[in-house]
Parts: sequence; structure tokens; C-alpha cells
Amino acid sequence: MKKIFILIVSALILGLLFTGCGDIVKISSPATVNTDGDLYKCDCVQSDTATGLGTPIKPKGTWFMYNSYGYSDDVNTYPGYPEYPEDGGYWIVAGNPKNGPTVMGEYYINNNLDGSYTATYWIDDTFEVVDEHLGISNNPDFTAKPGKDDNQDFGVPFYDDDGKFYIFAHFAVECK
Repeated sequence: MKKIFILIVSALILGLLFTGCGDIVKISSPATVNTDGDLYKCDCVQSDTATGLGTPIKPKGTWFMYNSYGYSDDVNTYPGYPEYPEDGGYWIVAGNPKNGPTVMGEYYINNNLDGSYTATYWIDDTFEVVDEHLGISNNPDFTAKPGKDDNQDFGVPFYDDDGKFYIFAHFAVECK
């Protein structure tokens, strides 16, 4: 039985290599690989969680990250990833970024010019978002627990007095 399992797994890996999806072998799911800022799709192989690419919330124990908005010294980049999109968005990545680029979408903070802001997102159509959490805070004091940090909603305006805040965007995705 063990030999059959090894044979099946080997055949799957070879199949991925021959279909041009060799990068999937190097990363955890989902199988979205970023190369020079362009999204290249293979197949989504399992459900995963995703977060905005930025500063780690905790030094150990979780790979969840937060972003900043409105600060002159914004640190919203990560080694090995391209600069943020020109349209002002933030990359959404699946899995731990230290395992290699896994960009699967973008999220945006839109200034509504009345003291309110609205967060929106776009996820590659290979995936379906099954749960989303949005945390907005004047301090980067997130707990890396999506349900606990969840205090706003995507697509619903929220207010901020000075236009400077931190963002924890978290998504649970499944294959379509």
C-alpha cells in the first residue's frame, strides 16, 4: 500500500512538472505563483488562508501581516516581492511568504473624501473567498487572530479622523 501511495504522489508531481506548473512543487497551496509582478496560474489544489503582504504581526508563531495607510514611512513591502501595485493596492498572499511568492490578489483602501474610507479587494478567479476579516486600528496591536481583530467590513465605509491607520486583512479561500 505504501508503494502505491508513493507511486501516485510521484506521478502527480511529474504531471505538474510536465504541464508547466513546476513552481507548485516548491510552495504550499494554493498554486498561484508570482513572477515579476505578473500572476501565473496553475491550479488551486486546496483551501488556504491569505493576508495582506506587509509587516509580520508577531515575530514567531504566525505569518499573518499588517499594512499601514497614510504614514510617510509606510513599510508595506516584503523581500523577494515586487513593489506594491501602482494603483495603491496591497498584495494579498496565501501561505507563508518565506516559502516564495504566492500573490493571489490585491486589496485597496479608498479615500471617500468625507472622512470615511472603504476597503475593497480583488482575488484571482481561481479562488473563492469563503470568509473575510478586516481589522482597522490606530496602533499596530493586532493579535493575529482574524475573528478577534475583525472590527470593520469590506465594502462598508469606516471613519478615521487623521487618515493614518493600520490594516489587518485576512481571507479564507477555496478552489472554485
